[in-house]
This record gives sequence, C-alpha cells and structure tokens, in this order.
Amino acid sequence: MIPAIIIEKMEAYAHTYAASKWTGIPSTDDKIHMSDLFQLVAGTSSGSIVAAGVSYGKAGVPTMWGSDIVDFFTKNGKDLFEPHSLPLGLHITFWVLFALIFAFVGYVFG
Repeated sequence: MIPAIIIEKMEAYAHTYAASKWTGIPSTDDKIHMSDLFQLVAGTSSGSIVAAGVSYGKAGVPTMWGSDIVDFFTKNGKDLFEPHSLPLGLHITFWVLFALIFAFVGYVFG
C-alpha cells in the first residue's frame, strides 16, 4: 500500500511541478498520470499490482489513479495477502539480520 500512496503523492507533485515549468504534459484534476511520465513501470508482489494499475488505460486514457489503487488495497488487501506466519519479534529479527548480512557482503565485496 505504501507504493500506491507514494504514486498518489507523485501524481499531485508532478502536476505542481509541470504547471510551474509550463510543460505540455496533460493533467486531470490537478494530477498527472504516471503513464504520461514513464514508459516502463514494473514491480514485485504488491508493486506489480501498483505497476499494472498505473499502466492500464483504454485508448491512452488512464483508468486507475494512485488514489484508485490505494482504495483497491484498502478494500481487497486482506484477500490478496496472507498475514505473517512468524511472530512480529521474529519477523523483525529476520529482517535486521538480513540487512546486516547484506551490508557485510556489500562491504566485503563492494
């Protein structure tokens, strides 16, 4: 859901920036759709759902905005993703250890 919220904020910021620079990028409701800014959008897991949402359109007209994707995750998130099977403490410990190992490998081989 965080990527969808970031996309929603990017759409509004892109409009503000484009308006200040007088660009020819089309905007709707004080937003610029991501498909007008990027030619390729990709992601994994929930990011792939966000990428599909911002890439989808009919005849060049966007059908999903960042706010639509946030709504989609809010309504359907529990059906799409299972809760973590590990207790929260173990889950956090795992990711901290993963980050430390990744940093160490980067330090040694970087």
